[in-house]
Amino acid sequence: MWRYLTMIVLCPQVAIVGAQFNNPPSIPVNYRRFFQASEGDPVGKVVFTLKANDQDPNDVLEFTSLTDETKALVSLGTPVKGNDQTWSCDLSLNQRLDRDQSPETRTLFFGISDRNAQVQLTIIMIIEDVNDNPPTFLGLPYKTSIPEDFQTGVNFFSVSAIDPDLNSGGTVVYTIATDNIEYQQTFEIQEYVGDIQLKKQLDYEDRSFYHLKVSATDQGQPPCPGLACLCNASEAVCEGEPVDLFITVEDVQDTPPVFERLFNMYSVPEDSTLPPCPGLACLCNASEAVCEGEPVDLFITVEDVQDTPPVFERLFNMYSVPEDSPLGFSILQVQATDGDRGVAVPNQATEVPSSGSTSPASLDPKIYSTLTNVSIIVTDVDDHAPTFNEDTYTASVLENTPSGAPLTVSPSIIVSDLDQGENSRFRVSVQKDGAPYNGFATLPGAGQIIQGSSSVTITVGDSSLLDYENTHSITFQLVLIEEHPSGNAPVPSRPTSTATVVLDLQDANDNSPVFPSNQTRSFFISEDADLGFVVGAVTAVDADSENFGKVVFSLETDGHNEEFNISLEGVISLAKQLDRETRSSYSLVVMATDSPDSPLSQQRSSRFPITVYVEDVNDVDPQWTQVIPLVSVQESADIGTKITDLIAIDGDQGVNGQIGYSIAPGTNGSSLFSVQEIDGRAELRVGSSLIGHSGLLLVKVIATDKGAEPRSSEAGVTVLVIDENQFDPVFTNPDEDQLNVSAGELPEITVDEEQAINTILMQLQATDRDQGLNGEINFFLVPSLNKDFEFFTVDRETGYLRAARRLDRETKEAYEVDNRLK
Repeated sequence: MWRYLTMIVLCPQVAIVGAQFNNPPSIPVNYRRFFQASEGDPVGKVVFTLKANDQDPNDVLEFTSLTDETKALVSLGTPVKGNDQTWSCDLSLNQRLDRDQSPETRTLFFGISDRNAQVQLTIIMIIEDVNDNPPTFLGLPYKTSIPEDFQTGVNFFSVSAIDPDLNSGGTVVYTIATDNIEYQQTFEIQEYVGDIQLKKQLDYEDRSFYHLKVSATDQGQPPCPGLACLCNASEAVCEGEPVDLFITVEDVQDTPPVFERLFNMYSVPEDSTLPPCPGLACLCNASEAVCEGEPVDLFITVEDVQDTPPVFERLFNMYSVPEDSPLGFSILQVQATDGDRGVAVPNQATEVPSSGSTSPASLDPKIYSTLTNVSIIVTDVDDHAPTFNEDTYTASVLENTPSGAPLTVSPSIIVSDLDQGENSRFRVSVQKDGAPYNGFATLPGAGQIIQGSSSVTITVGDSSLLDYENTHSITFQLVLIEEHPSGNAPVPSRPTSTATVVLDLQDANDNSPVFPSNQTRSFFISEDADLGFVVGAVTAVDADSENFGKVVFSLETDGHNEEFNISLEGVISLAKQLDRETRSSYSLVVMATDSPDSPLSQQRSSRFPITVYVEDVNDVDPQWTQVIPLVSVQESADIGTKITDLIAIDGDQGVNGQIGYSIAPGTNGSSLFSVQEIDGRAELRVGSSLIGHSGLLLVKVIATDKGAEPRSSEAGVTVLVIDENQFDPVFTNPDEDQLNVSAGELPEITVDEEQAINTILMQLQATDRDQGLNGEINFFLVPSLNKDFEFFTVDRETGYLRAARRLDRETKEAYEVDNRLK
């Protein structure tokens, strides 16, 4: 007998919770990956802050230094999490920075990791220059010898110091560090060159040794003054000791012997050689101590004879007569007397030449004669004008010779006036085209009176006129001006004596090379340029002549790290392959140096900072910043639902670094998903209905840059589409379509009575359009009031319906059993 079964299907809601998947750390978009720090920054100063994002709210990011150099330069602070899932970590200095002896840029490498993944972050630290190096003297120790007659205004020694700092911090100024007035008046130093000169003449007899202190100070702020200076940017000034310069003065033969006493006078008794004799009759004996005896009388009558020469009234006669006295002019009158009695021979006067060729006695031997000196002085009359020994003089001088320096003139200048005394007084005046000229001076100077004759030395009056670049020759005049004698007697009207001086200027290396003001400081080169590629050229001019004006070029620090070369002519070329993604610009300093054939101490140079910008080429593939192993989505998700973000970066620049995203075809998920670019991110979204597509799907996202020759890279994303319990299970055996509750129609099956317990009566079957666990069906018997269910059992998994009790048709022929599917 057939009985029917009531099939009741119950479908409770089942919630499946997807697993949590880890998102790796990421670097914020548009994050600045370089910073500047100063050489003067103290240890411990925070100079930069690292930043990273992590979408997993429970993850803790760890920041680490990846290289020994990074660890030595900076230390990492404690990471701090912000409100927007952004983590920050401060960088502070571990040591004082130095760009003078080490590279001006340093590359720092950091790792940022969560519990499962790590990303690498590269940061460029640019070190700014401060004035932290003192000038350093070269060629120590300093000592020299100089003869005492060495010329003033001429270099006798040079000191040199170098400073590796930039700009004014590398410009050295020299001074003689002394409070000694004598030293200040004796020596001077050219402050920007280091040449030392005499300001006044030395005197070995006065001082034979000098001990100078020379200091070198740069022009930075604050300045560094000396060799022993330890500069500290935190101090207001740098202190240091100057270096020693020992100068030995050499003696020359320039001093005559000097008597101890200028005047000597002594007296001696006229009888000092003989003992006194007391009487006329005394016969002195030198061997006796005294002579003894009494004087006796002796009467003598003296007869006059002609034995006395006449005597002039004046033993010396001197008279003056003007040099222009006429002939016959009466000059003098002399008188003489004769002591003899009577007149034996009349007195007469005779002129005897001063040469002594005729003596009075030779005139007549019987005649007594005497002499008197007569001097006739011819007095000068102002009848000559002062004159030069030549009409034209030539000289040569080095430009920029300091004021007061003497010129070497050929021939030597001699001025003279043939008059005598006050009539020979005159002055020397320097003139140019009839007007006073202060470009040069003379020794004796314009205010000094020359009497008779003198040599004249020309000295520089205004050193600014000695500029070879403005003029190669200077012509001026020396004029002799007569002075009034005492009494203000008028000077006779005579033509003025004038001499011409022609001065040739000699060029000196006094001009540094000059870069044109409109010359570009920016150069551009493609990062894929071949070695030897010409980046550009610089020019500089030097106003000096010949070798002094010849300019050659070089690069400081050998073109950074030898990436660039420069020819002597100023052509800059590539020496090493470039990579813009590693370094996008280079700051170089071009040195223009003149006088290349001269010693280094005599050369002058100028610095010209330039920047070489590396232009990008599309040579880098987009790089994905994170790895996404697995993401999940409900199969009921709406079209357009966002699944995850992916970010790719491109180290190239401009359009070469701009990225677009797309889905690669050919995978089981390529047609079900789409990608949309939002603020540089690739948002993976549901593109089509996922109903019936539960399980693992592979999606390949392509990141493609926008260069002329695009470059791309793929990132594979595995998407787990999670099945949902959306459909009720449906009986197929018995067929659920036979159930009509309202009509009272139920499915029926017929079984034989008296079958053994546990005998399989039939297999209940059902289907479920859901998949996975949601599609698995379990069979249950539902208890009822009629307790028919107690006669049967059903296998939950297989649906086998079995007899649980004895079935006896005579007792009960129909059972109504409710079945439940789950």
